[in-house]
Amino acid sequence: MDMGHPQWPFYVNYNAGSWKGRALHIDAESGEYTEPFVKDYESEAADEDDVMFETFTDLPSKAKNGVGGGSAVTKPPPPADEAKAVVRTEASDGFDADDKGSYAVDRWLAPVPGTEDLARLQIEFSVALGDNERVRCLISYGLDSHLDRIVLREEQRADGGGGGE
Repeated sequence: MDMGHPQWPFYVNYNAGSWKGRALHIDAESGEYTEPFVKDYESEAADEDDVMFETFTDLPSKAKNGVGGGSAVTKPPPPADEAKAVVRTEASDGFDADDKGSYAVDRWLAPVPGTEDLARLQIEFSVALGDNERVRCLISYGLDSHLDRIVLREEQRADGGGGGE
């Protein structure tokens, strides 16, 4: 019987639950910000039979005209059916975590939250900065196998306490 990945419980304990964050999208070729530039979101992650499902929901955000300046404007939230992306993580050869909840994972044919893109390969790194804060970096290769996008995320726990069980 497969006993699962030994680091999976640490990953779930820290990362399950509700998070709020801001994502910065960077074009990998030019190094410039790319659509949707800066995106505020919340995510809900839950473990179901050793598979973590994380649902991202876009939030209305105060964004600047362009990225570098201009006056702040409030963008309306997108329709509910367009605002969600579900990312699946499972313990596999491309998964590793430490006992503090930091992790690295490779995903194949996965959605890029905040966009309509599908990545051929995603490489994600997450660093737990404390009980209620983490930073993540998502490196995304397009369906043409070229490095397409880098997404940097800063997140705070939204549910006010430790991770899920």
